[in-house]
Amino acid sequence: VAPQDPNPFADWSANLFMAGATPHMIMTNTASLYLLVVPARGMNDERAFVRQILSSLQEMLVADGLQALHEQFIVPVMGTQEFSKSLNRSVSGSMNDLVVQAKSHLIGNPLPLLVASRRMNEAPMGAIQYENPRSTLIRLAESQVPRTD
Repeated sequence: VAPQDPNPFADWSANLFMAGATPHMIMTNTASLYLLVVPARGMNDERAFVRQILSSLQEMLVADGLQALHEQFIVPVMGTQEFSKSLNRSVSGSMNDLVVQAKSHLIGNPLPLLVASRRMNEAPMGAIQYENPRSTLIRLAESQVPRTD
């Protein structure tokens, strides 16, 4: 197990799950629980996985009005990837909760993945003091910007 990256924007967790008969991947920022759900079909190797996730993450952040955050904090750490088991039970437990939420959005009357991801990013999570992942990610970015006053 690799240690958590000191840069909170560089540390993400992934979980493969099935929604009905369709494989999906949920990617979650470890510090904020900000997430995206993507189709896992075609992710046959590390390169395909990374390409799909990075592209989908950019699309998600732009759709969420967070393009500047993507450019300032995510793009600089995109060059290197390291894979490891989950860091701790809190992250694993939150991921399991998020998979249950994702399945509820994707089975039966399925929502588009981007819509499902955005709804999940607005839901409060116990692991982040009942804040929502989107607000937590924004606050995390604000805490990284040097103050000028």
